[in-house]
Amino acid sequence: MLRRRGPSLPASKTSYFPFDLSVNLSFIEESLALLKEHDLIQGSKRMKGAHDDRPFERRILSKGYHFFVKILFNIDLSDTTCVKAFRRSKVIGLIDEIPTSSSIFETELVVVALKKGLKVAEIPVEVKDPRRSMRTFKMAGSMLIDLFSSRFRRP
Repeated sequence: MLRRRGPSLPASKTSYFPFDLSVNLSFIEESLALLKEHDLIQGSKRMKGAHDDRPFERRILSKGYHFFVKILFNIDLSDTTCVKAFRRSKVIGLIDEIPTSSSIFETELVVVALKKGLKVAEIPVEVKDPRRSMRTFKMAGSMLIDLFSSRFRRP
């Protein structure tokens, strides 16, 4: 018999969480409570109350990326690439609207959810990840191209 440790989400709700557990597990409990009123809960490494213990280079790349996200999509979230929890019935159908080749899947999912009128809440999280960025400048350029193409693909 397999036993789970810690909090778990009901089958009607899903959490998008890193396997390395770099984000504090308290997100799961907090998001579960908020899913009673919201369709998608976005964790944020950057909003007030968050703690981002990643290397400086990663924080700067993230800040630059989200600067473009805010400008291009006119959304008021501080992060779109962190942990998420959502109501499966509301979000699962949106996945078909995102190209499978997208390097910005997480961001596109949040943008589509907001544009479709889903109720999205953002909460601060604690991130502890000492690893250097795995993204090269070439990858960062590819992500920016995907951001721009996504913006012009969407009304």
